[in-house]
Amino acid sequence: MKAGIEKALRPFKCVGWFVGGLCGNIKQGLLHTMGNVRIYNRPLWFVFNPKGYQIKARQIRKALAVLQPGDVVVRKYNTYLSSYFIPGRFSHSGLYVGKKTVQGMETEVLVPALGSGVQMQDAMDFFMTCDEFAILRPRCTDSVKEEACRIAAGYIGAQYDYGFDVCEDYDNQDEVQKRTKSVYCHELTRSCFPHLSVPCLAPTLWNGMIRSSKKQFLAQSFFESEDFDVVYDSFYSELH
Repeated sequence: MKAGIEKALRPFKCVGWFVGGLCGNIKQGLLHTMGNVRIYNRPLWFVFNPKGYQIKARQIRKALAVLQPGDVVVRKYNTYLSSYFIPGRFSHSGLYVGKKTVQGMETEVLVPALGSGVQMQDAMDFFMTCDEFAILRPRCTDSVKEEACRIAAGYIGAQYDYGFDVCEDYDNQDEVQKRTKSVYCHELTRSCFPHLSVPCLAPTLWNGMIRSSKKQFLAQSFFESEDFDVVYDSFYSELH
């Protein structure tokens, strides 16, 4: 009798095993999916599979090992919407000014122009919040680099220039004062080296589909200058 009952219940046990396994897989898949969703309090509210930033710790360590005061640091983002509307490979720049005391702690400091204005920023924060970066070193004397750091410090507190109205004539001090009361990031870093050659470029977007006749300083301006050398690139340097 008992053997007969067990035989009769065998199909139901198989169904139970299948359903249990299926539920386990669904649970695992659901938990994995939930771990890849971020929820925000503003549109688009949900973001699936955010990869964060692509920079690795070893790249930051290499950068900190080669950084010298007066170096220009540029960075890029792969997934920010604004990156699609900023010309060139790199969208942001800042000047490394050396070790400074920030909030009672001595740390490596860059001076970038952010949307909230020009400020001192911990170099670690600058490097960690991007997907690629490069370091460019000016071909000049130490005294010129020191002056560049002083110029950058003088901009701290200045507003961000959303009009991107650049000064091209750095020998005309009246024009410099007029145009640099507010600055955007590449204009700031360029302004720190008034006597070096940094070209103004005509921006293009989407492989030249959109072109502008209004020239601006871009991150690419430093790459095209004969007065700057690339000393580290988080992407290309890692290939060699």
